[in-house]
Amino acid sequence: MTVEEKLKDIKDGDVSPFFLALFGKKITLTAKIAQSYQTKFGMSLWEQISHKLATSAGWHCETQYKLLGLITPQCSTYIHDLLEIKTIYLTDKRSLTSCVSEQAIP
Repeated sequence: MTVEEKLKDIKDGDVSPFFLALFGKKITLTAKIAQSYQTKFGMSLWEQISHKLATSAGWHCETQYKLLGLITPQCSTYIHDLLEIKTIYLTDKRSLTSCVSEQAIP
């Protein structure tokens, strides 16, 4: 990630026109760079933690995997419900796995 790449992103329209008009190019560029670093550091850390947790629980885990397709509203609700619970005990891994894999629409 370089400043030139982020400037090109802005020039190519990869920025909110409202944000650009409101704050200007300099602040928009600064925000894009900060967001990029936050994403890089944050995702790297969470990805590693998630991988360790999954594999230690006996799950298969892939990182840097692009998800394609859509999920059904039922599966989306199920995932959101899981995220709302403070303490999650998944005793039946198959129910989550089958929900995600069966409900995904390629």
